[in-house]
Amino acid sequence: MHQFHRPDPAEPYADPVGAICDLLGEGVILMAGISSADVAQIDEAREVLGSRLASVSEPIWALAVVSVVIPISGASRPDSFRDSAGAADLVLTAEQLARVSA
Repeated sequence: MHQFHRPDPAEPYADPVGAICDLLGEGVILMAGISSADVAQIDEAREVLGSRLASVSEPIWALAVVSVVIPISGASRPDSFRDSAGAADLVLTAEQLARVSA
């Protein structure tokens, strides 16, 4: 399992996701996961990786599924912590929630 953390905002998200897809195709890794991704990035990763995307770690998803949650932020920079805290103000559509929960 390869877990992709902290996408570089200066790099197109498709580049590292494509590289992960290559690793899957070569048999170097068997499953892939992502974290610290926004909804568009989750959609992109699901489109490229399909069923080989094993996990999605998102505070917004947890907030949408249950009424009480204490997300554990692994932020190493203040900006990352603020981004995670900002998830409390986001709302997923029913379609987005269904796709993330699948």
